[in-house]
Amino acid sequence: MDCADTVDRSEITKAFRAKGIWVLSYLAAPDDTNPANCFHYICKDKNYNMDDLNANSRRDIRRGFRSFNIRLCSWDELLQKGYPAHADTAARHGYSKPSMNELPQMAQQQRSFPFFEIWGAWDGDMLVAWLQVVKVDNWAMINIVRSCTASLRMCPNNALLYAATNHLLCNEKRAYVTYGLSSSQIDVNQASMHAYKLKMGYEAIAMRRVFMPRSSIKLLVTSKLLALTLTRIARTFPNFAILKKAAGMCQQISGCATASTNVNAEHINMSQKDETQ
Repeated sequence: MDCADTVDRSEITKAFRAKGIWVLSYLAAPDDTNPANCFHYICKDKNYNMDDLNANSRRDIRRGFRSFNIRLCSWDELLQKGYPAHADTAARHGYSKPSMNELPQMAQQQRSFPFFEIWGAWDGDMLVAWLQVVKVDNWAMINIVRSCTASLRMCPNNALLYAATNHLLCNEKRAYVTYGLSSSQIDVNQASMHAYKLKMGYEAIAMRRVFMPRSSIKLLVTSKLLALTLTRIARTFPNFAILKKAAGMCQQISGCATASTNVNAEHINMSQKDETQ
């Protein structure tokens, strides 16, 4: 299974038979009728090495390695030390403080499965940053990244991402590593994260993100009135990420997506040019 494989209609029908599934999301190749509306960030360099990255990238990665101990972590370590980075990341994005139960719930659901991995950046006994890797068949995904705000100037995220990507591609010989998609949330500044991923050696592949609602709610979620209403609510309560995601999804489904939820080709081309200089 590849995360960008063509989706068969029978798979969609099968998925909707499950209870609690109201909207499916998948990737498709863009065309003249259905243009790209997101980027899929992928690294597939089998010789991924910091020497091939630009000078600023190498500087930041080395700073992270000098400042922190980068290594795989246990679930117990994450539960004991991971919340400060989790909470700080939410605060930087303007979201409400996460519940203390979020990490225990995640661990309870995932720790028994071998395809989840936690990488951490340690400063003594402090877990200042961590990321989660999910391994699927012959590829892997960087799924969650969290970091303490006070540590950011020492670049723990750069060192973590480099270490995990290098290990997955060069040691485990995976076909590629994905760092996910550009955000579908409304009112999100895509530029800095896009530039960061390019800086770390990931490619930005223009794709079409499709949201397919269950037929019983299709008339509701394709309504431009609902999209505009959700957008207004999300802007009234900006601390709730789920509202921003719902508004962005409904904008895409109804066809009234704004520049903040679609890719901006001119801006992206400029940032790609900057990263190669």
